[in-house]
Amino acid sequence: VWFEPFDDISDAIEAEKKQQVTLFPVTIRIPSQLHKDLTTLGIACNKSVERICQEILLEACFME
Repeated sequence: VWFEPFDDISDAIEAEKKQQVTLFPVTIRIPSQLHKDLTTLGIACNKSVERICQEILLEACFME
């Protein structure tokens, strides 16, 4: 993998976020109340519970 030089570390972080991510299926166990809350959120955002969990996980991976 070749990385271009960056003027700022934040530029490198942004470039990393834009790279394609290979996703692997996983099974997670969450409390039923959390699932209900995520379902409610999903309805409001027009997203599945799985998609919301995926976004939360990926966002957590890129947090500093």
